[in-house]
Amino acid sequence: MDKLKLLENTQKFRETPKGVLTNMYHKMKARREVSFTLQEFHDRFLEDKKFIRLYKEWIQSGKDKMKKPSLDRISNKRAYTVENTQMLTWAENRHKQ
Repeated sequence: MDKLKLLENTQKFRETPKGVLTNMYHKMKARREVSFTLQEFHDRFLEDKKFIRLYKEWIQSGKDKMKKPSLDRISNKRAYTVENTQMLTWAENRHKQ
């Protein structure tokens, strides 16, 4: 597979629910310690009604960055744990900071 095709496939994947979560997980892990695996993260959110709703609204908006799903730590004093995370839009998460 040539590099251009690989790049196109990567971009397509990043815009799928699993791809959005994968990208979110890697960015989160680069910032802080994470107490769960990528598979556990997928298991938690791929079937999550709020994530699915936010994802669909983001797609319907034409992929408006402000509407993209974003993982939020409920308490910023605590690490990323399953219990300390919630899905918000990018705008809601940004506003919370």
